[in-house]
Amino acid sequence: MREKFMELWERHSDILAHSCGIREPLLSLDPVLEAYGMPVDAGDNPRLAAHYKAHHRMFEQLDFFAVTARGEFLAFYRTEGYSGNPPVAKLDSEGQYGWAGADLADALYWAAEDEGSDLTGWLKDQGFACPEGFELGASTQFLPGIDKWHLRFYREWLGELVGKDKVSPSGEPDAYDPSTWLGHKGEAVRDLIARAHGEDELRKYWVSCDARGFVQSARVLKPSLGVAGITLGCGREELLRTFGEPTQSGAIRLYYDKGPIRLHFTIQGERIVKMMCMTIGDSQ
Repeated sequence: MREKFMELWERHSDILAHSCGIREPLLSLDPVLEAYGMPVDAGDNPRLAAHYKAHHRMFEQLDFFAVTARGEFLAFYRTEGYSGNPPVAKLDSEGQYGWAGADLADALYWAAEDEGSDLTGWLKDQGFACPEGFELGASTQFLPGIDKWHLRFYREWLGELVGKDKVSPSGEPDAYDPSTWLGHKGEAVRDLIARAHGEDELRKYWVSCDARGFVQSARVLKPSLGVAGITLGCGREELLRTFGEPTQSGAIRLYYDKGPIRLHFTIQGERIVKMMCMTIGDSQ
């Protein structure tokens, strides 16, 4: 895919620069190393050394191919299953990682969107499929949470106790109860949503995953879904009758801790307008 990007750059560098904010391609890892340093630069500081080592462990899984006008580095994710059309990661100027897109076309589409441009027609002319109608973040929601990798690696290098990996639940997830999706692999939940609600629903931003790819938070986006019979549109009184007094509450938000799960409800006009569930550790 690096070759595909270089081919695009050679023929359409003006479009990639002006519409996507690509400054230049990367021919080596040197600019990234210069920006983020080497472990030897840490001297006798163990935390700084762990910080550098965590970055370098990240670099082993990323094939950097471009830098943007904002100073972000773009990279293909090196992993089995994506060898032909891998996801694209980004590393910003503050050392934060994130997903730029589910593949190269997706990354270019959202980069152009961020720059106020629409590359749909151009991408199709280049033979790419476009994420038309997708909400921001929807195309990468079932991937492992790359933003959490660095901290995980950092703590491992320090020898700190990283929270014990959660075991995937033994029960099957219920397509109509997003709280049962927590702890299951993102790919499994993606397939569940597609089968039960249709492929078009994957255009919505339903979930986020932890560093290992297990669902750690889920949103209730349709009135036909709910938790313990509570759905969007239910009244505050019905919520209180079902769950009792909340663990925490605010002017319009109620929070319930149920074992390892935290439930969030947003109330407007005495009715539930937003619902979300997440694992307790991740909500904190």
